Amino acid sequence: MIGHKAILEYFENCRQNNSLAHAYSLIGPSGSGRKKLLEVFLGGFLKTKSFDHPDIRIEVPEKDTITIEQIRELKQWLSLSPLAGENKVAIIATAEKMNEASQNAFLKVLEEPVPHTYIFLLVSHRRAFLPTIFSRTV
Repeated sequence: MIGHKAILEYFENCRQNNSLAHAYSLIGPSGSGRKKLLEVFLGGFLKTKSFDHPDIRIEVPEKDTITIEQIRELKQWLSLSPLAGENKVAIIATAEKMNEASQNAFLKVLEEPVPHTYIFLLVSHRRAFLPTIFSRTV
């Protein structure tokens, strides 16, 4: 995990101290290792070797956009109890593909976090988002 050791240590310390925030923004260009970082962290957090886990959901753009319907479905999924453990994780890949309507719907998810759910936004640049989204993520 070249270049991400400090971030991985931060996540591990938060996990061990039960102080993980409900939402994080991982900002960097495509191919910078953000997804691999999450794979390593979640391996210990959810006791899994891959993203193929019933308590992990990855949202990707449909036809180059993350739609409001996807965000509504994600909110519904997060409200359900975990299947294999105590926690659920949502990863929004290329989160900058959310349009304004889906960003506004996503704000509701951030403002009303469900206990034991964690959201990771994989973002290439901060300017693509409403400032209120970043104010509610670490």
